[in-house]
Amino acid sequence: MWYNEAVAKGIDSADQTDSATSATEETKSASNGAQPQPVPSAKAFGEDGYKYPQLEFPATHEELANYNKAVRTRIEKKYETLTKNVHFYLTYLFLETGDFRNAVKHGQLVLKTYEGRLLKKTQFTVMQYLAEAHCMLNQHKEALNMLDEAQKLMEEGRSRSEEDTKLTVEMLTDKLIHGDKLATKTIV
Repeated sequence: MWYNEAVAKGIDSADQTDSATSATEETKSASNGAQPQPVPSAKAFGEDGYKYPQLEFPATHEELANYNKAVRTRIEKKYETLTKNVHFYLTYLFLETGDFRNAVKHGQLVLKTYEGRLLKKTQFTVMQYLAEAHCMLNQHKEALNMLDEAQKLMEEGRSRSEEDTKLTVEMLTDKLIHGDKLATKTIV
C-alpha cells in the first residue's frame, strides 16, 4: 500500500525534501500515523523544474495571421541563400534532364524572387540557362530576348577600356578565323 501512495504523491516530492530519505521511506512513516510536513514547491513553472517563458498567444485570427507571416518571414530570411541555390540548381538539373518547362519555371523564380540581390555572374548564368530552355521549347523570340538581357547585364558596369579590349580580342579572333596575317606578333 505504501508503494501506491508514493507513486500517487510523485517522485518529485523526494526532490523537494532536504533530507536524504527517499519518497518511499517518507510514505512509510506517514502510514505509521505521523503527519507528513508540507514542503514548499521549489519549482516555478514546469513540473521538470525548468522556468518556461510565459508566451502570449494570438487572440484573434488577424493576430494569428500576422504571427504566422512573421514566422514565415524569419524562416525565409534565415534560409534565403539555401532556397536560392536550390532553385538555381533545379534550373540546371531540369535543363540537363530535358524538362525544359520546369527549367524555365525555376529560372524565372530565381530572377524574380532575388532580383537585385544576385551576383552578376549568377544572374547571367540563370539567363543563359533560360535562353537554352526557351530555345529547346521552340520559343526562339524569348530565348533571344533573354540573351539580349544577359548581354546588357554584363555590359552595364564595364569601363571603356574593357570594351576596347573586348573589341581588340574580337578583331584578333576574326583575323584568325579568316586566316589573315597578324600585323604584330603575339605571345601566348
